[in-house]
Order: sequence, then structure tokens, then C-alpha cells
Amino acid sequence: SYSSTKDDILASASEAVSEAETVLISETEQAKEAFQSGTSPFFETVHSLDDTLDDAINDIEHKKTDALETAKLEVENMEDRMDSMVIQGTEVLEDIENHTVEMLGENVEKLHAKVEELKSREEDGAAPKEE
Repeated sequence: SYSSTKDDILASASEAVSEAETVLISETEQAKEAFQSGTSPFFETVHSLDDTLDDAINDIEHKKTDALETAKLEVENMEDRMDSMVIQGTEVLEDIENHTVEMLGENVEKLHAKVEELKSREEDGAAPKEE
């Protein structure tokens, strides 16, 4: 009675441990197969993270490409504006130079005329005329 109850308990416990071992081994095998085949929730999470990371990298690449294109266009626009400013500056300098040459030419002509007038008066013996 006591010993048969004890034996029954031990047998039940032994059977429960054996069943637990069988279940554990079976679940371990299933988990191992799922892990190796890539179908476990762990791999689903890894694949999801991998996809998210790929999307983020692609997004960064697109933004980088867009930023580079924008910077390139801004540099080209800046170069165009600088070229335009150089052309305008050159035109202004040419205008100033032409105007200065014209003014100098007129002044030189007036000076020559005055010198000729003075020479002619000196030759005629007349005193220079005051203006």
C-alpha cells in the first residue's frame, strides 16, 4: 500500500518526466528546423528588420542623390550668375574706358588747339588772350 503508492507515484513521475523529455526534444527539433529553414519568428523579425534597414538605406541614397543634384544645380546657377556679372562688369569697364578715351581725346584736342593758338599769337607778336 504505502510502497505500492510510492511506486505508483514514482512511475507516474517517471512517465511525466519521460513525456516532458519527449515534448522538449520534439519542440527543440521543431525549433531547430524552423531556425535552420529561416521560418521561425526570429527570422521573420530579422527579415523585417533587414527590409526596414534596406528601405532606410534606399531612402538615404535617394535623399543624398537629390541633395547632390540640388547642390549641382545651385553651383551651375551660381556659375551662370558669376559669368553674367563678369560680362556686365566687363561691359561697364569698356564703357568707362571708351568714355575716358573720348574725354581725353577731346581734352588733348583742346590742348593742341590752345597750344596752336598760343604759337600763332607768339608768332604774330600778340599777347596770349586771357579767358
